[in-house]
Formats: sequence, C-alpha cells, structure tokens
Amino acid sequence: HATELATGIALVGISWLVLTDATNQRVPEWEVDLFDSINGLPDALRWPIWPIMQLGNFWMAVVGGLGVYALTRRWRPALATTTAVLLAWIGAKVMKGITERGRPADLLEGVHVRESSLHGHAYVSGHTAIAFSVATVLTPLLPGRWRLGPFTVAGIAGFVRPSYGAHLPLDAVAG
Repeated sequence: HATELATGIALVGISWLVLTDATNQRVPEWEVDLFDSINGLPDALRWPIWPIMQLGNFWMAVVGGLGVYALTRRWRPALATTTAVLLAWIGAKVMKGITERGRPADLLEGVHVRESSLHGHAYVSGHTAIAFSVATVLTPLLPGRWRLGPFTVAGIAGFVRPSYGAHLPLDAVAG
C-alpha cells in the first residue's frame, strides 16, 4: 500500500504545482484542450457511464461497506471500506476549501454540463478520491487476475467527471 500512497501523494503534489494559478482561476491551455475533448463526448454515453461514476459517490461509505461485507463476510474489510470512503470525502472537502478552484462552467466557455447538482469548488474530485479509496481497499481482497479491476473502474469513474462537466482533468487526477 505504500506504493499507492506515494503515487497518490506525488500526483496531488504535481497537480498542485501545476495549479499555482488556481487562486487566479486560470486554467492552462493544455488542460482546457483535454477537458474539451472529454466534455465533448457524445450524450449517448451519459447513461452507460453514470453507474460507474456513482462508485465515487459519498453513499459508497454505506453501500461499499455493506457490499464488501456481503462478499467477504468479514467486518474488518467492510469497516476499512467505509473508513476509506469517509477519509477520502473529508480529504477532498479540505482540499476544495484550500484551493477554491471553480467548476469548469465557472472558468470556461461552452461547457456541456450533464449533471445539475454541481455546487462548491472542484479541486479535488471527491468522486475520484472515493472511487480510488474503495479500489485500494478491495484490491488485496481479490484473486491475482482481478486485482487490476478496481483501479480500472476507479480510473473510469474519474475520467467521466469531466465528461459530465463536473471537473477539469487535474481535479480528477488529484482525486
């Protein structure tokens, strides 16, 4: 788990360095281009990817914990899942309060917003942080060939946040 933690810290640190202009609410041109390409995906993908995005929802504290217990019949992994989700959610809220980076529609023109309940700051993506926290707990519980699955799904959950107009790419990477 030290590797995952170090990688996470490095990604947050790198994205933090890139976001030095976050208080000025400037978005680097390369990030705008990447966002536009993801946000411009066809609307037909909205509903197929919506369930994957929900794996980063705050309710994963309950659903994830119960799901892990149902699969393993063990309380420790279930409690670890719930705790990881809560810590990821709190960590994302703290970072949002520190950076105060706006949502894409606050910072850019022509954003296709596919989610109506967007509010608050965007950096870091709480959905992505939660999805990766669940993946980190689940991975050791799975047999070898399945261990890449949770991180792949978490990556998809982060990728779809810009497609919904909820986050810029660095928000998702930092999450």
